[in-house]
Amino acid sequence: MKRRKPERKKNTALPGYSLLYVLFFLTILALIISGLITYRFFCRRQSLEWMGRANIERNVQSAITLMRDQVYTLPEGQPVVLSLFNDVNDSVTLCRARWGFFSLLKASARFNKYEYSLMALCGDYHHGEKEAALLLGNTFKPLCICGNTLLKGIFKVPKAGIKAGSVAGNYYRRSLLVEGEVIAKDSSIPIVNACYLHLQPQHLLNDYAPSSRVVRLRTCTFNDTLSNSFEEPLVILYAKDIIILDRCVLRGNVMVISDSTIRVESKAQIADAILCAKNIFIEPRFKGTGQFIATDTLRCGHSCTFPVPSILAVINQAVNPVPFIYFEEHCHIEGAMLAWTANPLKQYSAIGVISEHSRIVGSLYTNGEISLLGEVHGNVISKGFILRKSGAIYQNYLMDAMIDYSRQPKFYTGISYQPTIDHLNIIKWLQ
Repeated sequence: MKRRKPERKKNTALPGYSLLYVLFFLTILALIISGLITYRFFCRRQSLEWMGRANIERNVQSAITLMRDQVYTLPEGQPVVLSLFNDVNDSVTLCRARWGFFSLLKASARFNKYEYSLMALCGDYHHGEKEAALLLGNTFKPLCICGNTLLKGIFKVPKAGIKAGSVAGNYYRRSLLVEGEVIAKDSSIPIVNACYLHLQPQHLLNDYAPSSRVVRLRTCTFNDTLSNSFEEPLVILYAKDIIILDRCVLRGNVMVISDSTIRVESKAQIADAILCAKNIFIEPRFKGTGQFIATDTLRCGHSCTFPVPSILAVINQAVNPVPFIYFEEHCHIEGAMLAWTANPLKQYSAIGVISEHSRIVGSLYTNGEISLLGEVHGNVISKGFILRKSGAIYQNYLMDAMIDYSRQPKFYTGISYQPTIDHLNIIKWLQ
């Protein structure tokens, strides 16, 4: 018998299944293509977002650079909208204001929901190689130095010049009188910038109170925490009587004003704030930055430290009492010290004392005579010097003191005591 061939099974699959496979494939392909298109869209959008952010950040930085040029004038404290490159999309809001002795620059811009701003604390003095280490007023007397006094830099003194002297048998012990250049010429010291003389308790209160939050202290002791960004309105702590800052934190856009006295305890933490009163007493071993402005007396206890940027100032407009600034031993300030009086003091009266082993890294200005027993790593402008030793008073004498301009850091930025149109220099970026 012949063997029968097995019958081949017929394909019973429905024709619609092939169509479903094709549709499924096309759907997957469509999803992939749409995903790629969406991804590219979001990448492009993200790229434009990043470019927009980078653009406004660059514009804000350019605006800060523009405001540093003091030839470009802005109304004090009033925001101004500026279109850079004549393009409305490059608009930046600018604001220049005074913060005590310093200038406060702010620039901000917005792109979609992203806002970018920068704030900088600036000074109008910058370290220069040709600046004088000492500018001494016309006293018609030579500057006498004795002991281990070190003078280094350019010294502008009266025609009488610089001479070696002796105090109670203490002769000058160095081989050179000056390590640098001496310019002997009768001249007067520069007049201090008028805007500094406005830094008085009532003036500050009247100027800033309308746009600030004024807190009138009911107790003399403040031991709380107050941290206020410069993006926020100014906060003023005010009292007519004494204010004692004890174990407190004051940081940022804060002023403390008293018609009487401010006492700063060693445990207080202060950064960037302004303190202004008739008298300011700072307890020993205090450490903090700020501007401490007194109208009569400012006294720093021993071993106090004031990092950059700090200002210690006495600005006196009255006849009595006699203004005085006292820097006790082992104190250190990185910034400026200013002692100014509207009325000349009596002969042989010092407007201040910089004690032994104390140091100023920056500048010292006084329109009176000062007793310099410590070190100045920077420049000094003074009408003269007073030295009290062994019960005697020596006029225009320095003993065991130091004025060394080469030790002022090259990146140092401070305040110029005269009005200037030089570029502002950034001291510190603020939050």
